[in-house]
Amino acid sequence: MRERSVLLRHVLPNALPPVVTSIAADTGAALGVALYVEVVFDLPGLGYRFLVAIQGTVGFDRPVIVGIVLVVGAVVVVANLVADLLVAALDPRVRLGRGAHELLGGGD
Repeated sequence: MRERSVLLRHVLPNALPPVVTSIAADTGAALGVALYVEVVFDLPGLGYRFLVAIQGTVGFDRPVIVGIVLVVGAVVVVANLVADLLVAALDPRVRLGRGAHELLGGGD
């Protein structure tokens, strides 16, 4: 077999799922770092608005804090969901089979 076909058929399908999972797991850290960068460099964005809401320069703004935490949390959850679906599409061994269905209580 040619090297290209070996890489595309055998190496790539086995190498991609861990990479996709790692990228999704790092989404939360990337968002956290982005918030710090906004605060340090005085850039307008969620991080700066979050800092202003917590410091209370215009009063402790609880709805803004809750909204930003919910948005960041939702982005992390959606990124992990997309990664899980992508891994299931890339690797058929990850899909729920008959044994997993029985483990989850649906052994009928």
